[in-house]
Amino acid sequence: MSATIVRAEIDALVGFLPRIREVDPAEFDGELHARLARIDETARRCPAERPALMKYCFDACSPEMDRGQVLRHERNKPLGYPGDYLIIDWLLQNYIGDSGGEEWDLWFQRQDASKAVRNRRDYLSELFGTLAEASPSLSVLNLACGPCRDVCEAVRASSSKNGVLFHCIDIDQRALDYAQALADEHGVSDMLRLERRNVMRLRPTTEYSLVWCSGLFDYLDDRQATFLLRRMWQMTCGGGGSLLSATSIRATRRAS
Repeated sequence: MSATIVRAEIDALVGFLPRIREVDPAEFDGELHARLARIDETARRCPAERPALMKYCFDACSPEMDRGQVLRHERNKPLGYPGDYLIIDWLLQNYIGDSGGEEWDLWFQRQDASKAVRNRRDYLSELFGTLAEASPSLSVLNLACGPCRDVCEAVRASSSKNGVLFHCIDIDQRALDYAQALADEHGVSDMLRLERRNVMRLRPTTEYSLVWCSGLFDYLDDRQATFLLRRMWQMTCGGGGSLLSATSIRATRRAS
């Protein structure tokens, strides 16, 4: 019976989605999140059928929500993994596509998780500027660096660039190629060292002034997160000065 109720709630949700073009954004977001919460709560009463219900909801919402270029990319993961370098770069730029579903890209960009990505960028820029002024030679290890737009903007905005080096590591060569193009565009290529490696397999051989990891912890379980945090401390000068950005929704929930 619960599964039948869930399907009916999903069908009602699908009927509500086109109202995004009529309703005030705050009102629409509140109603949408309330409907999704009810669907989630009801679906938990029939765990065996939950995967099928999730797929049903995803597929049923696709004709409407996939009209947005950015949201379609986020939902369908065409590069093979969530939070890929392109979606991160679109988030950092607050990019709105031109596929005819701009209202859904606007919706996606105004969600808390999207704002958090831009907040991390702003925090890195402020932090880097402060540290660069205080240190004549600043080395930063950037784990799971993605597109590096945050790094490029932080370096370009800083008044102190002499001796600065960002060692940027990512497992996706496409991300590194993208980052190289951005670094060239921003004129900061000489301050970036890009390397393809699995961050979980790093062995500390060098100490850095700052070890930065933004977003990766969204995808790690507790064991993996603990392991990586330990490695990050080991790679920080003095073994105790690292600053970590793991301000994801998942990390926030765990902390609370």
